[in-house]
Formats: sequence, C-alpha cells, structure tokens
Amino acid sequence: MRKKIRRNKTDKDGYEYNFDGLDIRDFKPVPRPPWAPKPGDVAKMLKTARITIVLDDETVKFFKNSAKENGVAYQRMIREILKNYAAQNKKAA
Repeated sequence: MRKKIRRNKTDKDGYEYNFDGLDIRDFKPVPRPPWAPKPGDVAKMLKTARITIVLDDETVKFFKNSAKENGVAYQRMIREILKNYAAQNKKAA
C-alpha cells in the first residue's frame, strides 16, 4: 500500500520529511547493479591502517565543531587533512 509522504517546511535545510504511518514492510530491497562492487570489496580497496593517536581536547573540539558545520564526520575530516598534507609533502622517491 502506498502512502504519501508529507513535507513540512523547516528553517534549517529546506524540508523535513514526515514518515508517520509508513511501514518498513512497504519497502522492497533494490538489487545491487552488476557493475557495483560489494560492500566488503570497497573496504578492501581503501587500504587503510588503524592507528591510535592522542590529541589535546582543544584540537578535538575544533575538528568536531568544524566537521559539524560542514556536515561530515570529524574523523573523516582529520583523515582527509592528513592525507592531503602527506600528498603535498611527499618527496620524490
């Protein structure tokens, strides 16, 4: 059974969607296209390394606030900044 999704105007980002009355059983899974990698394969392609790093509270607060303002995860922001720094300062081998 299809139910209409009501849209309510908000001040923040334009629209707020109201899903009252919708049932998860109304939704059908979308098959993965043959050209799309499997979720596990994507994680393998990234070739990341887990590390532990100690940062001062002010630095963490700065990244959390900045990430929140830009709508991204703060750990991803730190990772991208370090990645860009490394790429710019890589010495020719």
